Amino acid sequence: MKKIAMKKNVFLNSIDFSPGIVEYEDFPVQKGIPLSEQIDILKEDLLQVMFYGTKRLVIDLGWYPSFEKKGKFQIRVVEESNWEKFSFYAETDNLEKLHTLLYQAVRYCQKQQA
Repeated sequence: MKKIAMKKNVFLNSIDFSPGIVEYEDFPVQKGIPLSEQIDILKEDLLQVMFYGTKRLVIDLGWYPSFEKKGKFQIRVVEESNWEKFSFYAETDNLEKLHTLLYQAVRYCQKQQA
C-alpha cells in the first residue's frame, strides 16, 4: 500500500489519522471561502483513510450530491467492506463542524484498533 506522506490541505494536516493510512486525498476546500463559492470542487470522493488492524476500517469523506449547493459533507466509517451499514455516520454543511466530526470518526477507528 502506498502511504501519502503529506496531506495537501492545512485543514486536514491538523488531524492525526494514525495508525490510519491516507489512501486518497483530493480535498481542495479552503477555509474562509464560502462553500457556495467552492461548489465546483465539492464531490463524492474527497478523502479515504484506511485502518488495518483487528478490523479493517475505512473513513470515507465526500460531498453528496456532488457539485450541488444543497449538498452536505458525509463521513462514513465502513467496517470489513460492508458498504451497506456504516459503523459511524455523520453529515454537515459546515466546515468547522466537519473538522469535529472527522476527528470523532478518526477516534472511533483508533479505539476499534486498540
